[in-house]
Amino acid sequence: MRTILSIKKLVFILALPITLLATATTPQDLTLKALSSSSVSISWKDNSNAVDSFKIFRDGLFVSFVKKGTTSYIDKNLKPNTTYKYTLKATDNKKYVVAKDGNDNAPGDETNPFKTIQKAIDLAHAGDVIYVKSGTYYEKVEFKNSGEQNLPIILQAQRGADNKRLVTIFAGDRVTANWVKADEISP
Repeated sequence: MRTILSIKKLVFILALPITLLATATTPQDLTLKALSSSSVSISWKDNSNAVDSFKIFRDGLFVSFVKKGTTSYIDKNLKPNTTYKYTLKATDNKKYVVAKDGNDNAPGDETNPFKTIQKAIDLAHAGDVIYVKSGTYYEKVEFKNSGEQNLPIILQAQRGADNKRLVTIFAGDRVTANWVKADEISP
């Protein structure tokens, strides 16, 4: 289910007509707080046990997702004096995990991750998340399935304590040598 919040203007004047559709997975106690003329804090109470994450939409377009247990999000770089409509959706989309020491015959979860990003991409559909653990991945990745405007397939790289990404993906190394035909090479 979803809850809709509306901000009149981001000049510390907030209008909060809130429509709650009460179900077991609906976030409750939604609040908005203007942090500046261009950013707002969205917070809620997570009263669900059956969802994996929450997806945040601004004016009907996907902005971000946050993991279960997260109860706030800061939306930045907004235009001052602009009205925005926020929607928070609880979701149980699939999450696939990839790790360098994984196995593509595993279930692809946190305990038994896939080895290749391609394996996770082959299974992912609109709204699914692929979490890539630290490492360097040498592979060609080709999407067979597509996300949707409001339900993208999300690839998320693991981050370190300093918030820097710990994943490098190489599609191939650039070759700069001059090529010659095999019959031009003398034995």
